[in-house]
Amino acid sequence: MNNLFWKGYYLFKNPNKIYQKGRDDALNNLPRYQYKIAIIFSELKKTQEIYNAGYDDGLKEKLIKKI
Repeated sequence: MNNLFWKGYYLFKNPNKIYQKGRDDALNNLPRYQYKIAIIFSELKKTQEIYNAGYDDGLKEKLIKKI
């Protein structure tokens, strides 16, 4: 329950942080982090979409740096 509270808190406090985390994970070759809590709560599925957008942008930036 504690993790649920803090994830919700950080989501509503600064949703852009989730996007940044996705981008940083892609750039640093970290395994893709899935928001399992999004499966339980339909309104939190947006967190996964925001993270995915950041992850995809990070992969594109990584490809541009290689070129």
